[in-house]
Amino acid sequence: MTENQNEVFFFDYASSSLKELTSTPSLPSIVSGLNSFNTWKKSANFSDIPIESLENSLNQLDVSLNLTKYNPDQISQISALLSQALLPLLQDGEWIWYEGEFTKALNNKYKQQNQFVLKGVPPLLVVAIHWIKYLQQAGAEIDKYAGVIKSLLCYTVDSSYPWSVKDKAKLYAALTTLINEITAPIPNFYELLLARIKPVFVQHSTHPSVSSAGRRVMTSDDTVRSLFFEELDRKENPNSWRTKNQYALGLLEVYLANSQSSQVQSNWSFLLPCVLNIVDDHDPAIKRKGSDLVYLLVTRSERNFLVNTGVVPLLWKALKPNLAYLPPSTPASISIPLTKSTYKASVALSDTSSTPYKLQEEYLQDAVLSGISHTHTHTKSLVTFINITSDLVLNHLKSYTTPHLKSLVAIVVGTLSDPLVTFSEELVIAACNLSESLIRVCWYRIVVYRYDLVKALILISRRLANGNPPELINHGRKIVDLLIQAAQINIESTEKIPGIDNFASELSQLAEKEPTFRLFLPDPSLK
Repeated sequence: MTENQNEVFFFDYASSSLKELTSTPSLPSIVSGLNSFNTWKKSANFSDIPIESLENSLNQLDVSLNLTKYNPDQISQISALLSQALLPLLQDGEWIWYEGEFTKALNNKYKQQNQFVLKGVPPLLVVAIHWIKYLQQAGAEIDKYAGVIKSLLCYTVDSSYPWSVKDKAKLYAALTTLINEITAPIPNFYELLLARIKPVFVQHSTHPSVSSAGRRVMTSDDTVRSLFFEELDRKENPNSWRTKNQYALGLLEVYLANSQSSQVQSNWSFLLPCVLNIVDDHDPAIKRKGSDLVYLLVTRSERNFLVNTGVVPLLWKALKPNLAYLPPSTPASISIPLTKSTYKASVALSDTSSTPYKLQEEYLQDAVLSGISHTHTHTKSLVTFINITSDLVLNHLKSYTTPHLKSLVAIVVGTLSDPLVTFSEELVIAACNLSESLIRVCWYRIVVYRYDLVKALILISRRLANGNPPELINHGRKIVDLLIQAAQINIESTEKIPGIDNFASELSQLAEKEPTFRLFLPDPSLK
């Protein structure tokens, strides 16, 4: 079938993974196939996905949309089965969020999880979208298929979720288009969504550091001692979102991403404890999503409201343990996404303060400088931290970087001077970008460290002489050019640094003694 044959098929049906129909559509057969699939989802034997049975059932349902007029009871029955089938796969509670995370004992579970996402989800989404379009055209009440909509919303999340379909561009576009069509005429749609997911977080709707009104409270000694017993209770009664309903994390993120500040503030006493408890979770994958939720919570709230509730220090305190999840104790596949999410949330928190540089400086000390010292042998993590530093320096700290200039220049010099650094072009570029950021924001002080940077450039030029990668050479030229400009500005200032007048001629002399350094001289007259 195509769009020309039926308006329900509003995107190319042939692009789905569904196969040709092999039997006549019948409601018992449709129900049986969906029930069989839902039974597989609940099983614990890690068997292969019954994809043929599922596709046959879905095909029958799809074709029947042209042939059958379903009554309200049948609509409710099919919607309930589709909703259950669509919900992200739940097997022994928790998802495996990162491929490198699982042990050999979980190989089968990871395989089954992938089967669900790669084979089961696409045809389910296609038919669910067609089903809702059919019901809309038939004038069915939204209550009849609200569960299907909730399940579909789980797949509007970004690619950081293991069940995301954002990489399937056409299917994702069709899904988001449908969701927008549904939500547009319902002003309180996302409030209704929050009401549906609140029961999943009922055990996590309080936090010892937050009052019932959602304000920061000072923790007493008695409260601290009681945390031990609270932790025991959590182990005996695991939260439903943590084990059986991890999809609710995605729905909570969808709610925050689509809410106005007034809506967030009206539900503050519920949202804040939930987010704090998610960040406090022991699993770094969950902590990452907690960091993403902190970012949304902060950016969707008014600055004065955050200041009045006094929660900014509390949220920063909750994020700080994330900084300790570093290689080699934590795999880079988990550590790097967590680091990026924590940085994004931390910067958002700092922007709510009248003195944002204080929290940013604390992040620089506790996260960046400490992180680099612990991950200097892990290239990808090191690149991540250096890129974060460049952004922090150039777009946030700016002139407040000056007190930390010595430490940051040492990072650049140490990185570019490493004998093996050219094996990672990404690392060289990151270090060069950091150099450029430091020169741009600390031009009045960076000239003190001009010889350190030139020494690093000489060493890296020797290693680039044979390959001459154009991008790296351009970065080197940019650094030298910026240093010359900074020196010229200093020469013209009233507090000139001794010896700065000769900097340009010194570079020319270096080029004569170090032929490879000529690669970085931007002025042809110096070559």
